Amino acid sequence: ELGVELLNVLHRLILTRESPAIQLAALEVVRQILFASQEHVKEKRRSAEVDDGASEKETLPEFGEGKDTGGLVPGKSLVFATLELCVCILVRQFPQLNPKLTGSPGIRARKHQLLSQNENQLVSAALVILSDVPAVCSPEGSVSVLPTILYLVIGVLRETAVKLPDGQLPLTVAASLQALKGVLSSPMAQAEKSQTAWTQLLCSALATILDCWDSDGAQQELDEVSLLTAITVFIFSTSPEVTTIECLQKRCIEKFNFALESKDPVVQLKCYQLLFSIFQCPNRAVSHPYIHSLASLIVSKLQETEKTKPETVAELQVVQEGIKVVAALIALAKEEHRKCLHHAIWCTDCKKLCW
Repeated sequence: ELGVELLNVLHRLILTRESPAIQLAALEVVRQILFASQEHVKEKRRSAEVDDGASEKETLPEFGEGKDTGGLVPGKSLVFATLELCVCILVRQFPQLNPKLTGSPGIRARKHQLLSQNENQLVSAALVILSDVPAVCSPEGSVSVLPTILYLVIGVLRETAVKLPDGQLPLTVAASLQALKGVLSSPMAQAEKSQTAWTQLLCSALATILDCWDSDGAQQELDEVSLLTAITVFIFSTSPEVTTIECLQKRCIEKFNFALESKDPVVQLKCYQLLFSIFQCPNRAVSHPYIHSLASLIVSKLQETEKTKPETVAELQVVQEGIKVVAALIALAKEEHRKCLHHAIWCTDCKKLCW
């Protein structure tokens, strides 16, 4: 009750004060309130688990917001008040995240624009809070809030994923990806009572991210590196049940295929770096489809350098990263395939000596 009242006060403060410093301070207090609530829920769970009267797993009561129904009561729910406050911060920067305003005149005017330093800090702070919300919930409660959290995090990623000249990720994109990783890694994704629902919602979230980058005019300016990194976050932060669904996995592989064919050396370089990690994923159901689909293209791209040598440092870095990926493939390949891969690297290395 006290926590909810305090969050409501902070919400009103953010609505009435335009000072970024005051708003950031308010968000820090929100984070501390949420952390205290997390510790309280953890302690209640530990106490119940060691209680002799609740030794049977199925008799343990559900702790956290939402209890065993998943219901969140406005005015009484700490989680609901936290989400309201985060939505307030994010919609101020991205009005298009408000479904009621979508399509209104002028709403798209700020899309794909970089934020100021203060705006970046506010958005990043709100995303950190959002990623921590599931830890305050019961399994059923986490299912109730997950769609909202994913909508907001992916929405910020989509609205700020612009290409920067040096190939770096915008601060808000990096914050979105970190928040996404935190959500995907939540223990609630594996909890018995919420695992099935989480898997379905995370599959939908991955499909949404892939849809954002489909080439349909308005979305063409979005940054491929942000997309590839988001896919990789899903691969390493969720269970294989999410990323090995055939239709989703095929679309993910297609995005990497397009990136390998990109004329932008920054995109190619990052693509190789991410594939290097994916190829070495110990779960074969995850890594092998990428290897089988992309290995031949990677080798052929390296062989092309025998005819056309790199003209810039960036292009040379791409070739070096490609060699590193093929070297990793050699270590993973069956004996009968290693000779061909060795030959590709040997020819490229010899060519590099002439550059």
